[in-house]
Amino acid sequence: MNYRQIYRRKRIISKGLSAKKCTNALSGLFNYSCRRSDLTNWPMIIKVDTTPLCQLRCPICIHTKNPAYEKQVLRSDIKMSLSTFEKLLDQVADFIIGMSMHYLGEPFMNSDLLVMCSMANERGINTYANTNFSFKFLDEKIYNIIRSGLSVITVCVDGFTQETYEKNRVGGNLSLVVDNLKRLVEVKKELKSETPFIEVQTLVFDHNRAEIELIREMANCIGVNQFDTRRGEANITYSDMSIPRVDPLPPKRILPMCFWP
Repeated sequence: MNYRQIYRRKRIISKGLSAKKCTNALSGLFNYSCRRSDLTNWPMIIKVDTTPLCQLRCPICIHTKNPAYEKQVLRSDIKMSLSTFEKLLDQVADFIIGMSMHYLGEPFMNSDLLVMCSMANERGINTYANTNFSFKFLDEKIYNIIRSGLSVITVCVDGFTQETYEKNRVGGNLSLVVDNLKRLVEVKKELKSETPFIEVQTLVFDHNRAEIELIREMANCIGVNQFDTRRGEANITYSDMSIPRVDPLPPKRILPMCFWP
């Protein structure tokens, strides 16, 4: 179990608890610790791909221009509808504690994202979104992010200069990201809102390693709640089954290993 990831996401699992959700969580932890394959519980957190679309072309992502992914063609209008999301909520709202609003895409590419966050919030479900935040957001959009009830937002900033930033976030604009972050922090203070918890995350590569402390200082000056780094590496996806899948044998552990949303 990755305890560091649990600590980072503790705000998704520490609020909105009910007796039924606690019972489900305890059942899940019991099944997990016993390595049971026959589960008697619902997931505590689910990952919802509100849209697989993204406006950037990061080289470590399936949205890169890598020829290996040329067969993948995503319609420009593909996104989860509000009616589908509501049906999902009806199925899981009594049991789950948190909901991750992204997977293979950029969540803000779905224009209904904040409405979905509000719907989940009304059902007592904490929500989390990881975003590149490279958009020309109007002030109204920033206010709506705060008012949506989104629990945690992680903004990816992989460079202190545009030159370094765009080596990974291809097509992104660092100035837009920083401006959106500043306004998000200011509006959150203005509305005296506890949410969202604002995190800046940097994927560490050789090309940006020298700028990590500069990014950290910038994040602190802006006033975000947390700065974190993660190792930059290619996302492992199996949409192309012709690509060999390699699963190294994990070390022996008291508890099984898992990945957190």
